[in-house]
Amino acid sequence: MKLLAWWVNHYGAEKVLGFGVVKLREGRDLLRAGGRQPGTVNRFLSVLRSAWTWGAGAASGISGNPQCNLRRFRVSFS
Repeated sequence: MKLLAWWVNHYGAEKVLGFGVVKLREGRDLLRAGGRQPGTVNRFLSVLRSAWTWGAGAASGISGNPQCNLRRFRVSFS
């Protein structure tokens, strides 16, 4: 729940149809600049992807997922 709350706190005033890949990149970069590791940033993106998918199924007017055009961070487990 804390992961989704971050997005709501930072972008809760944005309209869904205006929230695209540019905002996703901005959020991703903010998370990384805030000191979060790449894997953690990917988890923040994953929870938003789930919320977006749920919203697309529950509401009309939302088509596709803007995260399809967003690169995730590569994570090394060494």
